[in-house]
Amino acid sequence: MLVEMDNDDTAVANVSGDWIISTKNLLYYGDNYFAAQGVGGAQTRTVTYQSPSEYENDGTYCFYASWSDGPGRPTNARYRIDFDGNGTFDTSVTVNQTKNGGEWRRLTCSSAGSPGDRPKVEVSNYGVATDKFVVADGIRITREDVDRNGLIDEPGLDWAEKGEVNLSAVGQCDNPSWTNLTSVTITAPASGYVLVEAAGIASNTVASGQHSRVGIDDSSTGKSVESLAPIFEKISAETASYANEGRYAIRNVYTASAGSHTYYLKGCKSEFAGGRILWDDFTAIFFPTRY
Repeated sequence: MLVEMDNDDTAVANVSGDWIISTKNLLYYGDNYFAAQGVGGAQTRTVTYQSPSEYENDGTYCFYASWSDGPGRPTNARYRIDFDGNGTFDTSVTVNQTKNGGEWRRLTCSSAGSPGDRPKVEVSNYGVATDKFVVADGIRITREDVDRNGLIDEPGLDWAEKGEVNLSAVGQCDNPSWTNLTSVTITAPASGYVLVEAAGIASNTVASGQHSRVGIDDSSTGKSVESLAPIFEKISAETASYANEGRYAIRNVYTASAGSHTYYLKGCKSEFAGGRILWDDFTAIFFPTRY
């Protein structure tokens, strides 16, 4: 048995209350996801999924959820599971939807069901703060042996918060080590690959001919970087300040063993450069294989 259900499939998902249909945040399952604002305690909005397939035989079945993550998500999103589908929820699981988006995250496993049963999974805004939006997206149900042989409880996406630094706090490019601007850490559950991406703006507004550089690397020391943005240079003293700003977008793929890995966004400048470096995206995504 391998069942995957999506939030907008009316054949398997029963929606109660007002949910927003959205594609704003990435890494959602299917065509979109539902989002519902919390009310501080009471459960006022639910999506209940019921498997279109029956348990084929006795055994242990595992339940997974996928969601689109972000800082506006709750850390206490509640899922309830009805193992035999008789209308009574047997257990509840709380997950942190601010991270680990875009991957199947295991909720629980159980052998409580019997052949012929069609289990249910419910997600709701129960207990969610008023400034957070809970997500209803994909649900997956598998036999335990299918999970063990073919599916990985992946970490998905992690990111660093947006930020900026003045070039006065950044070291020169000829120093032994470039300045670490920010970092992102991701935990790989198995060997695989990590895609690291950065994007933002760099500017120079002081002396003509001065420049700054931005790069990403997996070492916190040294000035060699594995992905490097172009030089951002002030051309002339007469040029308007906005003309000395440029966007950068850089990425690199790393092989990764199981465990924790940290990646760094680095910067440097020429001796008399002035201005700033901003980053509005610095993310790391784990992939178990090359597709």
